[in-house]
Amino acid sequence: MGSEMCIRDRFNRNNEHKISQYADDLAAYISTIDSLKELFDLLGKYERATNAKLNVTKTEGLWIGEWEGRDDKPLDLKWTSSSVKFTGVLVGNDRYQCSRQGFANVLEKIVTKMSYWKSKFLSLKGRIKVLNIFVLSKFWYYLECQDFPKDLKKDLENLISSFIWNDIHQRSLDVLYCDYGEGGLRLQCPEVKQDALRIRWLSDVLQSDENSIERFLVNSLISTHQKIKGLKVLFSVNHDKEISNIFYKNAVSSYRKMKVKYYPKDINSIRRDWIYDNQYLLDTDGKPFKPPSRFPPYALEFICDLPVYNHPREFSMLYRNLIPKLNLALLRIVYSNSDKNEYRVMIGKIEMDLFKTSFKEVYAELMRSRKKPANIWVEKWENDLGINSEEWEGIWRNVHCHMLNPYVQSTVWETLHRNYMCAYFAQIAFNKSNVCMLCASPQDKRTHIFIECEVISECYRHFLPRTDLLVYIGSVNLIEKSFGLKVEKDDKKQKLRNYINFSIRHVVFRNRHRKLGNNKASIVRNLILKIDTFLKADLKSKFKLAVEKQKVDEFRNNYLIDGILGTVDNNVLSLNNLY
Repeated sequence: MGSEMCIRDRFNRNNEHKISQYADDLAAYISTIDSLKELFDLLGKYERATNAKLNVTKTEGLWIGEWEGRDDKPLDLKWTSSSVKFTGVLVGNDRYQCSRQGFANVLEKIVTKMSYWKSKFLSLKGRIKVLNIFVLSKFWYYLECQDFPKDLKKDLENLISSFIWNDIHQRSLDVLYCDYGEGGLRLQCPEVKQDALRIRWLSDVLQSDENSIERFLVNSLISTHQKIKGLKVLFSVNHDKEISNIFYKNAVSSYRKMKVKYYPKDINSIRRDWIYDNQYLLDTDGKPFKPPSRFPPYALEFICDLPVYNHPREFSMLYRNLIPKLNLALLRIVYSNSDKNEYRVMIGKIEMDLFKTSFKEVYAELMRSRKKPANIWVEKWENDLGINSEEWEGIWRNVHCHMLNPYVQSTVWETLHRNYMCAYFAQIAFNKSNVCMLCASPQDKRTHIFIECEVISECYRHFLPRTDLLVYIGSVNLIEKSFGLKVEKDDKKQKLRNYINFSIRHVVFRNRHRKLGNNKASIVRNLILKIDTFLKADLKSKFKLAVEKQKVDEFRNNYLIDGILGTVDNNVLSLNNLY
């Protein structure tokens, strides 16, 4: 069992907190050396009773408060005034240094994990998922209680970009952070993640017991304003700059981004709230009242001072005008009409109770309100084919269709963004040849490889007799080559035609730099064989999963329409040759 003991000042004799424990990590908070000895006597009794043993080599003590800087070592333990580690997180007297050192260690671990996953030949979407689930998980854990230092932000972004793009950066992370329907890949954004974590933390504190140590500490440290006590700062405006604790200051800044509306349960719950800079006591323009430049002896300061029944003429000119407005504002306060105070936020177009929103909903709302990056690809496609912004929701839905292999989805995503290495770019950037390795024609556009290249057109023509049996068009036109068919009402035949044609596009695109034959006919023949092999491997993989999940009928209805690609008989898959 490992433990850390912290000598601390008592914040309040009525709010004692002696121990924190998670699994085998124990932190004890002690204010005297006698208490320290008593603790070890108690641990000794526990050891003798249970045959468990305290691991003294992992036991550390942290001097804080008036005892910071002491150099003696009671009970021959390891003592320090800098930092100790509890549940994997550094805590100490210098919060910034603990945060910086902790995140620097996390970045080193991330590099190790990335090295492992880089060798797995993942798709673009696969790398994003690996980052979100496996690589950055340690980072998210640390982010729960420490703010990410700004000077390390660039280091993290470079690591993520290098992992995603294999050191050849193609799109900014701001684009990748966006949702699928906005042209992104749902990469978790560290900045927004931190905001969401702080909002959920403040939500938990607001729901905690008034006498809990967590609530007590936050109320003691979050606000230094004489009239706005503790968490009341959340309901006021213009006072965030007075919060001295940087962690709480950042947390309140994150909280503001959700535009939380506060509804007190009744008048008694807000009696001691300051009248001025108050979010729920508003004038006729919906604005908080500004505090006067001076407060005479009869000045109104708290909600309990309202309403004022004296005639305004009994007061100075300032209050003659202010009192009627304050009385009216008091009548307009909106209460929760329940037995508790309520904090409500807009999630999409629905107002919800902050305490009932999930972390995922908070994160999604923060992403929606975030400034969106420029959609460069939209303008390019509009100039080329007249595709306007309203059509992109359906286009991205085609790309991320569940039927498509993740590698195919990644390829189509890259080609739609028009930002990848090709002969056209090589000539512009490095003055190299722009001749297409497949069709031997000059590449005069970024889109050549999947639209203008005659080799890919030959591949489409080879499979056309089968795709036309699904949806008859007679050819694969320019729009279909670019975006696939527009799927109407979840039409399965249209989806299957997209599945085949997008797979063709993927195989051709991934072989664009390879010499596959001595002439165009041999190159086409080799590519068709590769496409056939790819489709069969993908369908076999999907069928195996369908059998395991007992969804064979669903597989048949999605991929084997009219037996064009194959059939299933007695749970045995038979695939047609497509070359």
